[in-house]
Amino acid sequence: MCGLQQRMIVNCSIETATAMLAALLEERGRLAIRPHLMVPRLGIEMSLRRDVVVSAARLAGAKSWHVVWSPADGGTFPCFDGSLHFTPDEGSPETAALTLDGSYALSERAAADPVDRALAHRIEMATARALLGELRGGLERASRRQALEA
Repeated sequence: MCGLQQRMIVNCSIETATAMLAALLEERGRLAIRPHLMVPRLGIEMSLRRDVVVSAARLAGAKSWHVVWSPADGGTFPCFDGSLHFTPDEGSPETAALTLDGSYALSERAAADPVDRALAHRIEMATARALLGELRGGLERASRRQALEA
């Protein structure tokens, strides 16, 4: 198992973000994510389309969800198991930090090969950033709609 943690600032309060995240995760249970990877020392950027099935269930804490993702096609990419939660953003009470924290399992082949292991880690980090970006976009759009309706 390999650890993974990513954090992204969301431009809405924790209370607003928490209230909207459950509906957003239910609405977008299946996500098509296109992570962008930099290949070290080659100076090129790769684009990779990876359909990922994401499921989330709220944990005992009001601001925390258990998150699992796996390749939609059952392919060889790693599967992730972790949590998603909000913490206050130190910069402003009007923003919240959305944090994804967990681990992913490598295939036997990837675990045995340092190059495959490094590539799998980059893919998982890029997937986490893409997922958080997708959730942030949805939360911020919903927050703006709510502000306009008020």
